[in-house]
Amino acid sequence: MTACLAAPCPRPASCDPGGHLRRAIALMRTGAAALEARRSAEAVRALGAAVDHLVSVRLALEPEHAPEGQGTLAAACVRAARRLTDAALLGDAALAREAERAVAPLLGPGARPGTAR
Repeated sequence: MTACLAAPCPRPASCDPGGHLRRAIALMRTGAAALEARRSAEAVRALGAAVDHLVSVRLALEPEHAPEGQGTLAAACVRAARRLTDAALLGDAALAREAERAVAPLLGPGARPGTAR
């Protein structure tokens, strides 16, 4: 769960929070499906990568880089990252799906999260 933390976006202001959110959601779906299929190693990789993307969003929303009113998005990313960590540790796909449901509306209506690769 440290790939992005080891090499975070060089300038958080230049990060694309929407892109990170879309990728995180796709990875959450991949991780939840892997947990449901009892493929724990695949699930942990996907959920860990999703957490990395949420951390990138959170870092981009530091007060000096984010416009006013972004506290809700930052808090949602932190809560979802915690849920994903719990999902990976407990092998609970429902927790991963819960995190996905919490973050997906942040993309706005009609936004497509994409697919994990």
